[in-house]
Amino acid sequence: MSISSVKTGAIGVSLLAGNTSYYPGDYESIASVTVTGSTTGTIAFSSIPQTYQHLQLRIYARTTRPAVVIDNLWCQVNNSTNSGEYGYHIFYGDGTTTSFAGTATGSVSAVPMGAFPGDAANNGFGMSVIDIADYTSTSKWKHFRGIGGFDVNNAQTARVNRFSWTWESLSAINKLSIDDQSGYNFSAGSYIGLYGIKG
Repeated sequence: MSISSVKTGAIGVSLLAGNTSYYPGDYESIASVTVTGSTTGTIAFSSIPQTYQHLQLRIYARTTRPAVVIDNLWCQVNNSTNSGEYGYHIFYGDGTTTSFAGTATGSVSAVPMGAFPGDAANNGFGMSVIDIADYTSTSKWKHFRGIGGFDVNNAQTARVNRFSWTWESLSAINKLSIDDQSGYNFSAGSYIGLYGIKG
């Protein structure tokens, strides 16, 4: 059954049961990496298609860091190490206290993708979901926003994060590289998926 707009007279598709399904703004898988060993230090997505409106990263990971501590993953865009292009803000809590951190551009050459547990943390993994808006634009800076966290059954302090950051460049994004802040590898079972979002 179709619906005619009272205002414009245009014919549209009804969302009633039995009619053709409609999925606005579908997420489409572009690429993914699942770690099977313990020697993967960097996960990179190169030659990212320029055919979507936005991107999304989904990260499920832990690191090989032996200490039972919170570990941080960081992201670099288009291989840029220019600290004048990166700035971020992050708000986080552990169920008892809350805190925040951030920096203006000029002091970091990559930006945080969330907190994750080390390998000793009762086999616990952390997760982040990061949206990247208008990644192909050549007229605006690129903005990222994410949420994530983990709880590993009291092996270490739990964490929930809310963060945003900016890559102050007018270049379209064609590569994202993610690694551990302290130089440790991803543990087996870690997964990072890159998705495209249609406009």
